[in-house]
Amino acid sequence: MTNFISVISLIIAIFSVVYTVRSNTKTYELTVNYRNDVLRWYSEVVEKTVLLRHIVDIPQFSETKKLEILASLSALIEIGRFFYPNVDLGDSYGKHKPAAFQGYRNIVIEFLVYFYRIAQKKDADKYTAHLYFLERHFTSSIFRDLNPVEHNKNMCKVTKMKIDTNKTLEDFLNQQPLMENIFVLTTMGDTPKW
Repeated sequence: MTNFISVISLIIAIFSVVYTVRSNTKTYELTVNYRNDVLRWYSEVVEKTVLLRHIVDIPQFSETKKLEILASLSALIEIGRFFYPNVDLGDSYGKHKPAAFQGYRNIVIEFLVYFYRIAQKKDADKYTAHLYFLERHFTSSIFRDLNPVEHNKNMCKVTKMKIDTNKTLEDFLNQQPLMENIFVLTTMGDTPKW
């Protein structure tokens, strides 16, 4: 009888280990898939916002092309609602609207909606600093959510890869002082400081 209990205990232990490994693997897989989906969506959105931010300064740019990019951004905003659904504060705000539009827009989507509204204006060229501001905050929100710093640390730990994540331009210039002139020449523009 003791051997029978030992065999059963061993089978249960093996089953538990297999279940745990499979469960952890599935959780990891779902996490990676979700992260990749958000990154793909983010990449498409940022491509449109950067294009719009640059073309609003070009008076001769085709209005038709601008409308095409705006339509793509609008579609991406709608898709983004699946990653960043509206926030329900329990006050019934928007209950008369369809399900995806009830509650308050998530801040990630809000940044994009305001970007879209400004970019579609005829005088959008007067608001390029605003567009830049909204784009940077959108990127920062995704950055916080996906936490690439922690992700890279975990990847290095699991895969034994070496990712040089703590090197700055100053570190590089300390090793290559002759390269400083190249970087000085490229930073003489008037990029807004936020």
